[in-house]
Amino acid sequence: MAYRTLEEITGGPNHTFVIAEAGVNHNGDPELAKQLIDAAANAGADAVKFQTFQADKLASPEAAQADYQARNIGKKESQLQMLQRLELKFTDHAPLKKYAQDRGIMFLSTPFHVEALKFLIDDIGQDTLKFSSGDLANAPLLNMAARRGVNMLVSTGMASIEEVRLAFDAIAFGYCNPRDPKSSAEIKDWRLKPEAQAIMKTRVCVFHCTTAYPTPLDMVNLRAMKTLEAEFKCITGYSDHTQGIDVSILASALGARVIEKHFTISRDWEGPDHVASLEPQELKAMIDNIRATSKARAAKSDHTLSLDEARQYLSPTFDAISVLGTGEKQPHKGEVAVTEIARKSIHTRGPIKAGEVFTMDNLSTDIRPQGGLKPVQLWDILGKPAANDLAAYQPVKNNNVA
Repeated sequence: MAYRTLEEITGGPNHTFVIAEAGVNHNGDPELAKQLIDAAANAGADAVKFQTFQADKLASPEAAQADYQARNIGKKESQLQMLQRLELKFTDHAPLKKYAQDRGIMFLSTPFHVEALKFLIDDIGQDTLKFSSGDLANAPLLNMAARRGVNMLVSTGMASIEEVRLAFDAIAFGYCNPRDPKSSAEIKDWRLKPEAQAIMKTRVCVFHCTTAYPTPLDMVNLRAMKTLEAEFKCITGYSDHTQGIDVSILASALGARVIEKHFTISRDWEGPDHVASLEPQELKAMIDNIRATSKARAAKSDHTLSLDEARQYLSPTFDAISVLGTGEKQPHKGEVAVTEIARKSIHTRGPIKAGEVFTMDNLSTDIRPQGGLKPVQLWDILGKPAANDLAAYQPVKNNNVA
């Protein structure tokens, strides 16, 4: 199927496409999700985004919360318990998509596992998917999405530039090949092939992002957005987890084509992301200022404002210099602890007996936490027998592969 491109969707270099990130701020209630759609539409956002997952396919029973999740919720529980309370059912999605369309706003969602990805494409008809920072290293999931030809919005929190390159290799291979790679080595440097670059230029948006909720200003490193733009030469944006609206406005002024920002009805609500989210009147103020920066950018040959030109759209007390950073795309030390919780590794889907061959059906790269082989290594162990008995949800390590 030939999908419309991101160039068509986002409106060109003089428009900053704003995604109002509802995420899990509906707290599992589809009626609250409709309130969030209303708030996003009333604020003038281009799209409203949710998260699509089935909790038992995303987190093992042993997966712990990230520290920020426990702190923001105010209680300790497993990731699985938390996610079970926050998931939207698959049957909730079609009515929410129609509700968004009726409100004149694009519906988006992030798939967190293979079943969610297939559901969003095949059952909901999504031509564009967002991928979380936790899945940047999930090469099989990214590859599968690219093989289906959809547009991909990819966050890069917790990642080094080398890890982003590997993710783009998996995406490039998927766009250009109708099959899975035969090994992790086969995808190497596919991002550099001209035919892949031509596709990714119009189908992929790469977001700079810092995975901390909320993100302290000294962790932003906004210049890394320009590093990603220069490296990958595709649509570039910023996924903002800071408090307030100034960093998103500055990112737009500096050339971000897409901005993603969490919002909620009330920061007083219980949940892991409310505290780092905008309330509706703040979301509208942010979008109004972003529209002004986009208009100003249209008069510039490079579609970018200087820092001095951007200051008129920022709060008088906002220290813009503090968020620019070095531009080096490396994980901040403050993200390291989250990496262990948010990223995934190869796990068993169910019990596997010694001698049983590893397949796509009995292994998953979608389960948190880390602890087993990296997802990209899935292609290296398929077809090999298990060296010993493995339990369900067990991380697969080198010594488990015969």
